[in-house]
Amino acid sequence: VTVTSTVETPGDNQTLYVAKGAANSSITITATPEPGSSWLNDSEWNYEGYSEHRSDRTRTTKYFLQVGVSFEDVQLQQKQLTVHRVFRWLVDFDNDHNKAWRYAQWKYDIKTPNLSNIYYNSNLQYIALTDMSSSKFSRNVQLGSEAFENENICASTLLHENVHGGQDAAYTPWGQRANEVSAYWAELTNAAKTNIDAAYFNLTYEFYVAKGGQEQKPNFPN
Repeated sequence: VTVTSTVETPGDNQTLYVAKGAANSSITITATPEPGSSWLNDSEWNYEGYSEHRSDRTRTTKYFLQVGVSFEDVQLQQKQLTVHRVFRWLVDFDNDHNKAWRYAQWKYDIKTPNLSNIYYNSNLQYIALTDMSSSKFSRNVQLGSEAFENENICASTLLHENVHGGQDAAYTPWGQRANEVSAYWAELTNAAKTNIDAAYFNLTYEFYVAKGGQEQKPNFPN
């Protein structure tokens, strides 16, 4: 028997009650959309998604809430709560960079068919690095700390590295200009999708030109 429960907003929680079966029966739980978490207690399954909707792509890293307690119209106490964005919380507080890039990939719908292994390397001196084999870029990608400046840059970096993952090293050997031109161009032409800011957009175009790119600078999306 398969039970499917769909939630439009990943931040919504849902609880499914699954009837207990025979002693030799088993229950398998899968959660969609990912990322998120699920757990089973007796016959109760709870799926908890992230608290931000995919359409919420503001660059604000945190905001503040004023919470007041009053009794019979007399204010007794007031407190300011700091609410951190999911990406920043994963990076700065949970120190879970691998979960953070997965979150950015999910939120900005970044497809990475050319990559098979993406992982954070705190010692990497670059924003990211796609390893190379003798005949084709391997699909292993390391993400450095610079890729986690914000979720927009992280999403754009994943898009950039996916281009490298599909490049043939025999055609565009490491270090040749054509190697980076198409990757930077992919970032520029997908700026509306990743919502990178103007400063990063302009810097990316500078890198594009420095590597030999000749296309006119695209309009920065408003």
